[in-house]
Amino acid sequence: MPFAQPQHDSISASTGQPSDEQLMLAYAGGDVQAFRHLYGQHKDPLWRFFLRRGMDAECAEELVQEVWQRVITSAHHYQPFARFTTWLYQIARNLLADQHRKAHRRFTLVGTEPDALEEPSQAYPHSLTEQARLASRLKHCLGKLPALQLDVFLLKEEAGLSMEQVAKIMSCGVEACKSRWRYAVASLSKCIGLGEQDHD
Repeated sequence: MPFAQPQHDSISASTGQPSDEQLMLAYAGGDVQAFRHLYGQHKDPLWRFFLRRGMDAECAEELVQEVWQRVITSAHHYQPFARFTTWLYQIARNLLADQHRKAHRRFTLVGTEPDALEEPSQAYPHSLTEQARLASRLKHCLGKLPALQLDVFLLKEEAGLSMEQVAKIMSCGVEACKSRWRYAVASLSKCIGLGEQDHD
């Protein structure tokens, strides 16, 4: 989906690297190049975040584009009260919540609850590389985490946010987020370890 663009494409000369917040304010003022910097820097981590939350590649790409469309439509009243990434991933989590609600309604309409669906097989042909096998195991183990633990883990490890930023996005205390992260790490370590034993 093509993005709506402001009327001019100038970028202010700067001797230092502008922050995400400065780039967003510049884009809000009509600087398209600032938006391109933001998009290029954050689109891949956003895509991986959606992918790890169970979306397929096509759906993850659509959600990434929807996030940026919302960034564009909200640009005129953007204020840097929090880090840009905090704001960005809050949009992403809201979209995920919308997606899950829509999916639940679809399943309910056909008389099938989401929990009743069979999980796709995680088996891979033996010809795949060790890296692919481990990636499959990680995806399987991530899918077993409770939703709140999964979001905390992905926001910190995949998106690279600080625990303070994660806490703002999750609307909970920093210590609560740290606890969820520790539980997630412990669960993943155990799950992946069990998978390695099965493989042996």
